[in-house]
Amino acid sequence: MTGHAEFSVPKDRLRVRMRLRNETAAAGEIFLEHFPGERPVYQRVAALLEDEQSFVPLLEESSGKMLLVNKANIKIVDFADPGGAGEKMGIMHVEQVEAVFATGDALRGELTADVPDERARLSDCLNQRVRFLLLRSEGAICFVNKEALMIVRPAD
Repeated sequence: MTGHAEFSVPKDRLRVRMRLRNETAAAGEIFLEHFPGERPVYQRVAALLEDEQSFVPLLEESSGKMLLVNKANIKIVDFADPGGAGEKMGIMHVEQVEAVFATGDALRGELTADVPDERARLSDCLNQRVRFLLLRSEGAICFVNKEALMIVRPAD
């Protein structure tokens, strides 16, 4: 009989913080597909959050237990920006924004979107067919669930 490990796909761990829509928070590790040097971390996180699966595993730091978090209830996933604030992410368009959540709190940062120049308005960036928007804010890369937002406006 073969064990599960023989069929497992190599994964890389990434320490993240998750804030849920009910304002609870958890820190721990998510598991990303292993693409050594081929895909930047933010693209691998986006692939995990945007795949068809409803739940994402999080190895909770405080308890050591595996949580299966419903993506629909995630407000923000963030992690330390490995490239630093000055590094371009290879994405075509950046907008300085303030994202205001239904709970009233806000997040300011650089909204980055892979849109062609002819569709580079803020509304085009927001209306992409993705669940999570990518923002860079205060040394972190943040994936923001669009369903948790009330408004997004250009930052002053």
